[in-house]
Amino acid sequence: AAPSGEPRMDSQRDASLNRRTAAMSGAMGAVIASNGQPALAENADLKTPSATARLQRVLVSIGDDESMDKELKFWKEAVGMKVLNENKNSDGNRVALVGFGPEFALEFRVDPKVLKRARPKLLNYDAMQPTVDALSYLQMGTAGKVMEVFARVQNSGGAALLGDAAYLDAESPRGVPLRMICKTEVPTVELISFNVEVPAFEPTFKFYKRAVGLKELKYPDDGPPVVRLSKLLASDVGGPNLLLTPVPDGRLKDRKLDEFEGAVMVSPAATSFSTAAAAAIALAAKEEAQKVEELKQAQGADSESQGLQRYMTGTRAIPSMTSEDGFIRINDGVGNIIFVQDQADYRPMSV
Repeated sequence: AAPSGEPRMDSQRDASLNRRTAAMSGAMGAVIASNGQPALAENADLKTPSATARLQRVLVSIGDDESMDKELKFWKEAVGMKVLNENKNSDGNRVALVGFGPEFALEFRVDPKVLKRARPKLLNYDAMQPTVDALSYLQMGTAGKVMEVFARVQNSGGAALLGDAAYLDAESPRGVPLRMICKTEVPTVELISFNVEVPAFEPTFKFYKRAVGLKELKYPDDGPPVVRLSKLLASDVGGPNLLLTPVPDGRLKDRKLDEFEGAVMVSPAATSFSTAAAAAIALAAKEEAQKVEELKQAQGADSESQGLQRYMTGTRAIPSMTSEDGFIRINDGVGNIIFVQDQADYRPMSV
């Protein structure tokens, strides 16, 4: 996405459309090239725990106040959300909470450092394919017909990308991707989708099941199109679902340069969450070591084998956990940051 405050030109919107289309068409070839569907069997050493957290917020950085005004206009007029709260942080920069209600919200923070960031590469020159964001999209139900939604998006500074009679894919002025499903009179955020590199897809999928306790759901047959082999996950304690989408390695933008800063999850028992996450991280490290050893042995038996080199130079899922300002800070293994807070300490309307 373009840095905050920089006008979005028609060519940039075309590039966004190309990236969305390429992500849906290109991932399948990468999965086939990596020997087909990921094996998703759980390791007998660690059972999937009971759900311990739900998705509560998505965090987005914005470069300046003018860009904040444009972003808020879009989410209010195009999507129908409300500004739940707006304040200034200790640095004097604006922070706004936007949502249909306090059950889930987007948190926008003005951060002047955004304006000094390098632009992420928009093209993988090795494959000559557009790059995609780590945050694939937020999906929400909305009232009205697609053409009405299209007009709202265009008139409020967003970019309409693609869709059909039932849904529309779009981007906000900041570049936040969203999918609006025209099917309900009561708007709600239904799911959040992350793009995950194919070599790291299976370990990342396992991590969300093991550490967070999410359960796999069957993607609805009548739902909008998603990349084949995507995995839909849900929490027993509510909140939007999580959709993990496989994309070819090397096709994601640098996560440090895009608009997505992370997500907040709320746990009924943060201590139990921390225990489950620590066990999941330890098991992931054990499985990673086993994988490397297997590839070393295969290379020893066949001097021409390139499996180890390809694996070590590709994206590998290495999850981690630390504490930060009263939150449990989780790296899901591929660089998506999840901040987890105990339900007793969480204030839905605070910024």
